[in-house]
Amino acid sequence: MDASISLDPLIPEAKHRMRRRRIVLAVAVLLVVVAAAVAFGLRPFGGGAAGSATAAANANHDPATPTVPFDSTERHWRATVRSLGGFPADDAALRERLTAMVHESGASVVRLIVWHGISPEAVELVVATRLRPALYLRHRVPPLREQLQRPSYLRVVDRRTSRILEEGGAGNEGFVGVPPALYYCAGVATGMPPPYKPCPVK
Repeated sequence: MDASISLDPLIPEAKHRMRRRRIVLAVAVLLVVVAAAVAFGLRPFGGGAAGSATAAANANHDPATPTVPFDSTERHWRATVRSLGGFPADDAALRERLTAMVHESGASVVRLIVWHGISPEAVELVVATRLRPALYLRHRVPPLREQLQRPSYLRVVDRRTSRILEEGGAGNEGFVGVPPALYYCAGVATGMPPPYKPCPVK
């Protein structure tokens, strides 16, 4: 018997089985891709370790802390404190108290450094808030000022890291900076008040 003749009926069956395996494999791959897409779509924004940290911060009502670079005023303040014998040192109790006050005020701590070597110790504090700048300056900054009655540096930035207040002093120097529109919200005293608009927050 001719072998080619006996095998002819098996060829279509083999081709049919091969097509069926290819279809099953394609469906399986498609299901895997769809499952991965769904899992990615349901994952919280900012996944991973950084995302977990941000989620934890939001859960504690603490806005994600931005990066705020040093400016010339902060650098000059540091240089003045160093010239007076100051040096950064750990003061866990003071740091904890100030950090709690910043969080209660509706802001997050960007930088908090306690400088020893001078009496009283100096505090360098940079905070970021998501609250309205006028509201924060009017009602939330005064309690912080009371805790910073020492050689201090305080800078407050908004959610876009724009400066809304920068004040402090060391030695015989003092400084204050605030946008004109927020002048009467900040409660600063710089001699003759300029003719700016009143603070929009009572």
